[in-house]
Amino acid sequence: RAPGRAPRFAENIEVDINPLTHGQWEEMGDRSIWRLVINSPGALSLNLGFTRYHMPEEGTFVIYDPKKSRVLGPFTPSDNEVHNQLWTPIFEGDEMILEVVVPTETKEGLAMQLSFINHDYMGFGRMLSGSCNLDVNCSEADGWGIVDGYRDIIRSVAVIGTGGGTFCTGFLINNVRNDASPYFMTANHCGIDFGSSPSLVAYWNYENSTCRQPNSAASGQNGNGSLNTFNTGSVFKTASANSDVVLVEFDDPIHPDAGAYLAGFSLDPNPPQDTTIAIHHPSTDEKRISFEFDLTHIGAWGSGDAVVPGGDHIVVPDWDIGTTEGGSSGSPLFDKNKRVVGQLHGGGAACGNDLYDSYGWFYSSWTLAGLDEWLDPDGTGVTEIDGLDLDFNIILDQNIASFCAPQDQVFEIAVSDNFEGPVSLSLSPDPPQGVSYSFSNDAPSPGETVSLTFTNTDFFPGGNYFFSIDATDGQHPASSGITLQVFESLMVSPSLVSPLDGVMDASTNSIYSWDPISNAQLYDFQISLDSTFTSILETITDIEGNSTNGPNLNILSTYYWRVRAVNACGTTEWSQAFALNTANILCSTTPYSGGPVGIPTNTAIVEASQMVESQGLIADIRITDVQIQHSYVGDLILTLISPSGTEVVLVDRIGVPESGYGCGNENLLLAFDDQATATSEELENLCDSNPAAAGTFQPVESLSAFGGESADGTWTLRVEDAADFDGGEIVNFTLDICATIPI
Repeated sequence: RAPGRAPRFAENIEVDINPLTHGQWEEMGDRSIWRLVINSPGALSLNLGFTRYHMPEEGTFVIYDPKKSRVLGPFTPSDNEVHNQLWTPIFEGDEMILEVVVPTETKEGLAMQLSFINHDYMGFGRMLSGSCNLDVNCSEADGWGIVDGYRDIIRSVAVIGTGGGTFCTGFLINNVRNDASPYFMTANHCGIDFGSSPSLVAYWNYENSTCRQPNSAASGQNGNGSLNTFNTGSVFKTASANSDVVLVEFDDPIHPDAGAYLAGFSLDPNPPQDTTIAIHHPSTDEKRISFEFDLTHIGAWGSGDAVVPGGDHIVVPDWDIGTTEGGSSGSPLFDKNKRVVGQLHGGGAACGNDLYDSYGWFYSSWTLAGLDEWLDPDGTGVTEIDGLDLDFNIILDQNIASFCAPQDQVFEIAVSDNFEGPVSLSLSPDPPQGVSYSFSNDAPSPGETVSLTFTNTDFFPGGNYFFSIDATDGQHPASSGITLQVFESLMVSPSLVSPLDGVMDASTNSIYSWDPISNAQLYDFQISLDSTFTSILETITDIEGNSTNGPNLNILSTYYWRVRAVNACGTTEWSQAFALNTANILCSTTPYSGGPVGIPTNTAIVEASQMVESQGLIADIRITDVQIQHSYVGDLILTLISPSGTEVVLVDRIGVPESGYGCGNENLLLAFDDQATATSEELENLCDSNPAAAGTFQPVESLSAFGGESADGTWTLRVEDAADFDGGEIVNFTLDICATIPI
């Protein structure tokens, strides 16, 4: 296996095909039908990458072979996604026919841009794995009773294709809320990132139907698994190259025929000291399972099987049953409690040797990749959770509730109808002494909805409390997590910090701050023309932090501002008001005086700098006449850097993430102003003809970040080209800066 690289099964052939330029249209009654024949001689299978896909209502898209003996699809409007892409699963053979049927009246709404035909030269699902591997369908009847205890976690694992050409293994992962979010993990080196995540295709239950005994001739040959159950398309969440992990979320619910299981995980800071289990797809072969019964230890990628204290990998010294191979990358490593502790990075293990494997450690990835943001979004601090069986689950109307003690708090619980009898419900751990809870029915029938009510909540000290609601019919367990955010009445008003009371040279575009209140959720802000607040200039509500930008003020004027805290119990009294006196303002315009700065056709960062001579501190700033010539503006990130080193992103890859490739048109002619009517989101969705984007917009990050800094010095416009092939140049920009002149 090649270290640090996903193995490849297909060649990506770039094309430019859509229903306006290729294929044939036919009218049948009120329906329009488009067909296109694709042939790639010698291909063992084909799959397609549509970089733009939008199917109008009642439209369908199918793929079939010339004999119509095999049909893939239909793909429908339910496959329209925010990333506007569609990547099909593999279709065996070297010829396929594409057929789209849409109502004639909605035909103009069809968008299908075929950019990649992927020619399989290896045989996805037909490459041979070593005969020492153990099929997941082996059981006690075959002399492999050890496998039977892992039927649930086996269903979390899938063989995957990415970008139409590479393959790995990956797995579904549960989260602390137990809310059935379809999160999926694999190895970072499998090549899934922000741009490629829409191309992920996962194939479920690709398993041989019988047990091929390890080391038999049959075990080294192709099996009879089916690739017909799949999910296509995902949204990138986070990744770490150090611990070789990537987390995505499928953009559709898991296929109902997958019988899917979301694996639990462990954040134990110690490596497993007993049984570890690997479930994987070696060389895209049918699903296999491996066991190691000896100690594992902590290591690091690049250090072989050595013990590395403080490392970010778990090293499995060898395998007692089975092995791993190329294509197993990204597969989960489970501890004896069936919780994920890592995902395969690589190693030397293979049939016929006793070499090691190295797994990116889940414990390290929790912080390195920020997995906690997605898998424990409420910050409960839970260090281990069990898996979630999507066939047997309980779904809550809310997983987190904020309320004011002593109010009652109610959760609605829907019990799935797959359970096989009355479902016993329980809560753990017990709430604080004095708090009561009850289920409206603690033994509901499958498909029933019941309520859980907490009473006497004044016995909850203010804070966050995590509970698990557990359910079982005696055969199938399920659980779901809830977090109670309990608030007590606010007693103290905030203390104002800045601008200082009575300040004589305040900016007309000040940032206002105050000391946080420990049990506050939000804050309200007011600024007035008078100290009694009868002439209120502006009120800002639901502020999440302890600062806010205020309105633009007049020069040489006096204002008064105040703040109050808010939580589920109500609000505090308004704080004591502070007065501020605005300074005089001097505005200047400084155009760029340098020559064009070239942007090369490879990924690069270039900068154009301009000296500004200005007195005072920045009160307001705009950047205008931003002229960028570039053949693919969706590759560009523009950042303005002040003489003090503060960086503000102006635009970040127009068209991303709506399209993983961004806007493919030419040139920018833009201005940026915090007070602009058009938002950065509107710019994000703009992709016109030359120029691709023009006008005045709010920047991605606020220019107010420069407020209070000296305007004097060298300003820099940085342009990052995030992709290869296209280039251009920075042509011009102008800085409009207003600075305060103290009274």
